[in-house]
Amino acid sequence: ADHQEGLKMYQSYTSVPDDLLALRQVVLAQKQPRKLFVQCNTVLGPDGKVSLQEFEPTPEGLVRSFTERFKEGGPLGDLIGELPNCGQFPHKVSSA
Repeated sequence: ADHQEGLKMYQSYTSVPDDLLALRQVVLAQKQPRKLFVQCNTVLGPDGKVSLQEFEPTPEGLVRSFTERFKEGGPLGDLIGELPNCGQFPHKVSSA
């Protein structure tokens, strides 16, 4: 293999011209936080009606959505108790 020519080719593909470096600064100045998809939960009320529980599109809202969905008595809470029986998890799973 021709090391010198390979290195020259690599540097030509990976170098950034000065005019584009200035554009990078503009793009970074305009950068916004990454958008999160936070899934809503459906909740069955004591009156038998289904309501939609929404969460804010933040990392905290994402965690709240998951904890509400998988808590004991929640929409998927019963699945947590079945995890030790599925054969995928050899050690005890706590539902704390």
